[in-house]
Amino acid sequence: MAKIIKLPKKKKANIRFIYFILALWTVYVIVFGITYLTRKKVTIYEVKPGSISENSTYIAIIQRSEELVTTPYSGQCNFLVSEGERVTIGDNVVCYDNSGELTSYINSFNESSNELSKEDYKAIAKEFNEFKKAYNSKDFANGNLLVADINSNIKAYMSKNSLNKLNEYTRSISSGFNTVKSEKTGIITFHYDGLENMNFDELKFSDFPDTVKPMNNIENYSQVSSNSTAYRIVTSQKWNMYIKLSDQDARNLADKSTVKVYFKKNNLTMNSAFEIVNTKYGLYGKFSFNRLMSDFINDRYVEIEIDKSVNEGLKIPKTALVKKSFYVIPKDVAFEYNGKMSVSVRRKDSKGELKDLVIDLNIIAEDDDNYYITDLDFYKDDMINTKINSKYYGSDFLTLSETKEFEGVYWVNNGYVIFKRVEIFDSNDEYYIIKSNTKYGISKYDNIIYDSHTVKEDEILY
Repeated sequence: MAKIIKLPKKKKANIRFIYFILALWTVYVIVFGITYLTRKKVTIYEVKPGSISENSTYIAIIQRSEELVTTPYSGQCNFLVSEGERVTIGDNVVCYDNSGELTSYINSFNESSNELSKEDYKAIAKEFNEFKKAYNSKDFANGNLLVADINSNIKAYMSKNSLNKLNEYTRSISSGFNTVKSEKTGIITFHYDGLENMNFDELKFSDFPDTVKPMNNIENYSQVSSNSTAYRIVTSQKWNMYIKLSDQDARNLADKSTVKVYFKKNNLTMNSAFEIVNTKYGLYGKFSFNRLMSDFINDRYVEIEIDKSVNEGLKIPKTALVKKSFYVIPKDVAFEYNGKMSVSVRRKDSKGELKDLVIDLNIIAEDDDNYYITDLDFYKDDMINTKINSKYYGSDFLTLSETKEFEGVYWVNNGYVIFKRVEIFDSNDEYYIIKSNTKYGISKYDNIIYDSHTVKEDEILY
């Protein structure tokens, strides 16, 4: 007869233990899930090197050494020099015809008189040779400037023969017209705008139009009255240009002595000496040039772009910025203790007795005279001993009261929120560029809070 083997029954204690473990695991999962779903959502931003390079567009005002010359005569005006031509003292510039004889002579000019002479070709070749001698590989873009110069001068050479004949004719007859001569040496133009005597030391933002405005022009062969403008003469190749600056523009350009300027009207780019001018009416950028005045002789306003590329710094989102005030403490009351800057503090204990303590300073910034500290380790009634350092000549004790505001970000490398100061030197709509390697500041690849409004200082995140 076969034996019947009875299996041992499981102990109820073992089953209860398994149930207990399962229950604990379930509670853990539920608590973890609730904590995960309800925890504060913060976005961490890793600080990286960056820069903001953008060309800003401005309407600029041009300043020259120039003056208007009026005529005492009336009649039909006839130009005796070309637009943009250089004259010397005593040269005929404009004549005014009342008889009609001069007009008849002008109509008899032969079109062949507009051909270039050998001397004209030599003058153009000379410009190329001068450019070749002065050429620098850094000024490659100035090749466009040479082309613009040549094109402008060719037009003057084309009409010079006709004007020479006209000058000869006016000298050969003695009645029926009057001539206005040049009283100075300079470049002649028949465009004007009435701003020739503008005081640039008193520029106002209202002097800058929203769009470029053209000058008025005197038409050749037109009828004019006495005391009207005969011509404008520019007596120097040096010229300046001004733009209005915002505070941010001024910060971006503060350390620049030269800038690259792009002129939209003729697609030219050239370097310029630059300085910021501070007047009672605002901040202005001043550009100084000593060539190509003739290219802009008939412009009072020009549209330009400035290359505002800046040195690379650290790039942070604007949402990360936070402002906070910190206490000011004179450096002369601090001393080094165990490798840290500290102060001696007299504080009441729980029994109301005064005790002298040494407290380390939590410094966020400093200058020549002061440290700027948090109040985390200080009580309201703490008195800082000022006589511990003989350099300080104030009272025996001082309390924390004076503050100064700083810009900064919330640094979270260690999992809790700490304010770190930043120094901004450029910005656009989304980002700030801050100085790198600043004392008490942040470094590249540090973690900061993307939106400073989502956390509080000293908060523990993880």
